Amino acid sequence: MMGISPMISGGSISGRLVVEPVDHNVINVALSGLTGKMFNEAVLEEFVKANPGSDVPLMDEQHLEKPIQMKIVNGKIESVAISKTEPLWTANFKRGLASQLQMQRSGASGVFHKEELNS
Repeated sequence: MMGISPMISGGSISGRLVVEPVDHNVINVALSGLTGKMFNEAVLEEFVKANPGSDVPLMDEQHLEKPIQMKIVNGKIESVAISKTEPLWTANFKRGLASQLQMQRSGASGVFHKEELNS
């Protein structure tokens, strides 16, 4: 809550996103070169420029870097194939990533945005 305190806590995962088309409706998506950070510190007003945190090893990195396959029909994700052996948090992370890649041919992003002033 930046309005109350300059302190901020959290974590980040950075890396490279590789998108490989298989055919007209199917793409493979993989993450590589992943690094993780955790932070709990005072930051400048512009968080992105502050780049807070210290490097930490990523849990389940081998699962995060396993590719997934997505089937896209008319710009919308119809299915996502994720290994059954993946931990739930990495599967959910990849589903979230897939939802951000969803595109509609109409030009709309397919991502729902809502400004919440009082949460």
